[in-house]
Amino acid sequence: MGIIAEQWLINERVHLSVQRATGLRRLTGQIGRDELGAAAALRLPYCRSVHGIGMLMELDVAFVRADGVVTSVRRLAPGRLASDRGAAEVFELRAGELARLGVVPGVRLTQQFKGTR
Repeated sequence: MGIIAEQWLINERVHLSVQRATGLRRLTGQIGRDELGAAAALRLPYCRSVHGIGMLMELDVAFVRADGVVTSVRRLAPGRLASDRGAAEVFELRAGELARLGVVPGVRLTQQFKGTR
């Protein structure tokens, strides 16, 4: 267990490669890892807050409701915390990717097809 690959769409047009974190990877997220690639994200389902404790880099974080609508976006610096009570899950991306992809509050993320291990 750890990573399940998924494909998502941003506003039904921009493709986003997503790794759904499970097991131990869900607990550690990006701690101690190198940067994510462009248009790639780590998805943390059933999550409303994340931390940058032990992080080596800044991340962009998108908080998303259960219906796929982005509620807020944040830049997460190493050692910092971020949360959104309205979120059902969190997507972590390389710093600067949310702006490049046009992800802002109100944008809808939809899963294109279920992932595989």
